[in-house]
Amino acid sequence: MNMEVRESESVQIIHPTIPRLTAVSGADEFRQTLNDIVDQGHLAVAIDLSGVVYADSTAIGALIEGYRRLARTDGMICAFNVESDLNEFIQQTWLDRFIDIVGTEAVALTLFDGRQKKKRRRLRDLFS
Repeated sequence: MNMEVRESESVQIIHPTIPRLTAVSGADEFRQTLNDIVDQGHLAVAIDLSGVVYADSTAIGALIEGYRRLARTDGMICAFNVESDLNEFIQQTWLDRFIDIVGTEAVALTLFDGRQKKKRRRLRDLFS
């Protein structure tokens, strides 16, 4: 199993334990893990990307799918501990406009602490 899942302060935290999330290695398991959490009715998901140095479009697609599914139920997703090269890729794909990218788990948990969530733009709003 390449995904660790735990709960902290009612937030489901997914931590991929492999350095590359690709169509060949880990991205499908990541997508399934995220979908299972959403299917269980959880509304707060944080992704710990520490140790992940590369993600391909399949992994980015899984994050977008998770964002869309959570947004339908007023849920929220964020990522933390993102390596600099991966963070640059996330910025180039505009994913950071939908999913908050923060430095640490503590900061990520504050996003879910009951404060008013900022409205995230929808994908279709960017292209209309």
